[in-house]
Amino acid sequence: MSDFRGFFSNRANRNAVYRPSPNATLVEPHAILLIGYDNEGQYWRARNSWGPSFADEGSFNVAYGVAGVLSPEDSYGLEWQPKPGVPVPQLPLTASLKFPACKVYKPASQEYMSRVAWRAGVPLERLLLDNLDKIKEPDENLQGKEILVCPDSAPPTSALASPSASAQLDALLAIKDAVDKKGAALRSWDPAKGAGGAFCRAFLGVKCDVAGDVVAIGLRGLALGGALPSGALLGELPKLITLDCTNAGLTGPVPIDYGSLAAIKELRLGGNSLSGTLPSELSGMASVEVLNLAGGNLAAALPDSWGALTKLKALNLSGNALTGTLPASFGGLGSLQSLDLHSNQVGGQLPAAWAGLAASLRALNLDSNTLDGSLPKEWGALASLATLNLAANQLQGPLPPEWSGLAKLTALNLGFNQLTGSVPDAWAKLSSLKDLNLAYNKLGGALGPALSAKLSALPNLILVGNAFKAPAPKDRSSRAPGGAAVAAAGPAYIPANIVKDWKACPVKSPKSWDPAVFVPNLDTMSVLAQFSNLQGSCSIVPSLNTCVLPDSPAADDFGPLPAAASSAGGGDADGMTTLGTVDGCCKKECTDVLLQAIKYRCFDRLWVAFCTASRASSFRAGL
Repeated sequence: MSDFRGFFSNRANRNAVYRPSPNATLVEPHAILLIGYDNEGQYWRARNSWGPSFADEGSFNVAYGVAGVLSPEDSYGLEWQPKPGVPVPQLPLTASLKFPACKVYKPASQEYMSRVAWRAGVPLERLLLDNLDKIKEPDENLQGKEILVCPDSAPPTSALASPSASAQLDALLAIKDAVDKKGAALRSWDPAKGAGGAFCRAFLGVKCDVAGDVVAIGLRGLALGGALPSGALLGELPKLITLDCTNAGLTGPVPIDYGSLAAIKELRLGGNSLSGTLPSELSGMASVEVLNLAGGNLAAALPDSWGALTKLKALNLSGNALTGTLPASFGGLGSLQSLDLHSNQVGGQLPAAWAGLAASLRALNLDSNTLDGSLPKEWGALASLATLNLAANQLQGPLPPEWSGLAKLTALNLGFNQLTGSVPDAWAKLSSLKDLNLAYNKLGGALGPALSAKLSALPNLILVGNAFKAPAPKDRSSRAPGGAAVAAAGPAYIPANIVKDWKACPVKSPKSWDPAVFVPNLDTMSVLAQFSNLQGSCSIVPSLNTCVLPDSPAADDFGPLPAAASSAGGGDADGMTTLGTVDGCCKKECTDVLLQAIKYRCFDRLWVAFCTASRASSFRAGL
């Protein structure tokens, strides 16, 4: 095609999917080798003879059904070839009720797509396209499946199955009515601008596939103020695979009929004010890979039925008010890579059955809950686990020697629990470990030579608040200037970081304070050093009358800043705990700024640790 070489001469297109432009013409025949395919993206992976400097090191992607690729008269090596002279056996076909122009074939014995295409007299590519919902591999055995057989002259069934452009426009406008309370954030979602399928280009946040079907809606960070659209309404967009309404000011419950959205792969609803329960019906979202409901007001137990979400890769429910226990059924989530439940009220024991996540789980955060019981030795089988945070719970008992099997573990936080005994010598085998926090437990005893050497070499180590026998490695943090240890950095390091972190905080006009009034205590500061950006918390500790729990999205999901919060002595509109100030922390009239800072997690989970730690009052006094 006339635009083929020019398309891939643009390096930005080296992994893009080639589709001829409307004005492209055939220049000359060009032989290519098909080396792969993607039925979800609907494109072939191919190579030609132009060498590694072309496209992606000589390979490129070309859409199904374009540029004559796999046309019957010009294709070789991919079709089932009968013996010469063998008569073509006719297929026993029945009428298709859904597609009148097509027939249905149900193989009673072993059968393959190339043979069916030959017997039906249709191109193999057409047969594949008409059966994408049933067939994932060209060489898949078709026995027992209902295969749709359509003449090449009939419109593609994918187009027949899709709703019309006008129906999709109606669905999008109904979604706007649900989510955009004032109609201001989605001004571009105008009926006239979206007519004739133009919504694919004109509507903010709407993405379509090549057929003009809506596949993604992204409304992250918009001040919508409405409620989530119903599952029935989203179901009118059957190709929709992504819905992202993160930090969009939405309220109300999660609709139970979202369980009918079997095609959705990503549902990102974090940082809103969603309330109610976690619907057990969401177990019907058979394709979901990313589910984020963090930073809301959801107050319920984790549904045991969600253990059926076998394609789920990332689940984030942090910063809610979830209760109950950790479902053992989650141990069957064989694709799960990341699970974040920090800052909830989940209790009970850590399920030994979660050792079933050994092949997939990379990150687990259960920080700041009410979990109790012992650390399950079975978790030593979590061979893929890289980060594990169980801080600020009520966990008891010894540290399991079996956890020495966590070969990929780089960060382990067990601080602020009630763990007892000594650190197992076997933990010296944790070859990937870089960050270890055991602060404020009831651990003690002597550290063996190999273990002591291992801990002494860690970039980040927090052992304060235990009773280890001397000599024990000193606490250190690579977050101090130049990577020096906190103890070696001295008091001068502390105020500089307070001011730096405070100024970097995403609040309106942060007030200045006098860091000279703060007298650091290196023991307590070494605990604070475990947090990535929380040194600024120290200076506001004396200025709070009560312990403040953040009621906000996760730190990486900041939303638009609210209007100024209430003044000193009163609570704000979002139920923040009343604050008072002490001269010397900040200049006067800084309460509003502090409210916003805490609400937007400038100081992260520090206050949760204060509120749950048994030594919270003495810890505060030490500052």
